[in-house]
Amino acid sequence: MKKLLLTLTIIAALALGLFGLTACGTNGTGAGGANGTGNSAAAQAAEEAYGFSAASAGAILSSMNANASLSARSTAADAAADAGAADDAAAEIDELNGYMLLVEGLLEDGAFGASAETSDREGYAVKMTVSYKDLEGDTIEYVLYYNETLVREEYDRDDDDDEVEQIYRLEGVMLLGGSEYSIEGRRNVESERGESESEEQFRVNMGDGRSMLVEHEAESERGESEQEYVYSIYDGSGLVERSSFEYEEERGDVEIEFRLTKDGNTKVFYFEQENGRIEIKVGDRNSAARYFVTIDETGNYVYTVAGGGSYNMHRFDFDD
Repeated sequence: MKKLLLTLTIIAALALGLFGLTACGTNGTGAGGANGTGNSAAAQAAEEAYGFSAASAGAILSSMNANASLSARSTAADAAADAGAADDAAAEIDELNGYMLLVEGLLEDGAFGASAETSDREGYAVKMTVSYKDLEGDTIEYVLYYNETLVREEYDRDDDDDEVEQIYRLEGVMLLGGSEYSIEGRRNVESERGESESEEQFRVNMGDGRSMLVEHEAESERGESEQEYVYSIYDGSGLVERSSFEYEEERGDVEIEFRLTKDGNTKVFYFEQENGRIEIKVGDRNSAARYFVTIDETGNYVYTVAGGGSYNMHRFDFDD
């Protein structure tokens, strides 16, 4: 068994292997590829981190925009044990639906990709095309333009480790579904002989005072690597919700543990893909409380409750 943790613990193989991220070096300017366009291992690592951050943030943002004015609609509410149970299920599905595109990508092997090249837009050094595949095999792509600027570099040669610390600033725009979102962030890299650590913050301005912050940490030591991601959504009043994923693969079977913290409460869900549908267990791996998610002929989600009842939810498509 191998565990790959996304958002609160992702092993590097998750981002570099499962998601199939690729980064193509270009001929940008800046010290040591400060704009993220160099061919060095450090530049490629930065492109991979930004690529997955952008792809996953875009998946969540696409779902949230598509569902902004929609809520779960019961097509068989009478089958629920009572009206309260139906209301609880509808509220829970509303929360889950904003993350389902990301879940689809995580369950689809090699779903995420990123390719960087010299920018064709004035004012930005790098053009990155990020993509992911959904469960139907369709590829969704969007474009990120950015500059990464080295703002500070410090050396410590007091010992034999030759420690170096570099701090970069990120600024740019993300084009998604006909809309443009400003992004900003920073990257801190510390390296010494045989070891390296990096931290990135990737913030997307969602409009109307809302923003999404993707935080990434990576550590490499003597051939072993670990990465961490966390997604936080803010509005004018502060933190709205935070999500956490844990990915586990055993004998070709994939399970995702998803933790969602909202309104001071944390809920846990487990996702598996089985027989052309996604099974969601609530609270515990062995829980009898569960949903089954399929995609109907219109391309939208159908959530079926194990105890009875079903709910239709909008799903992002290329026309949104």
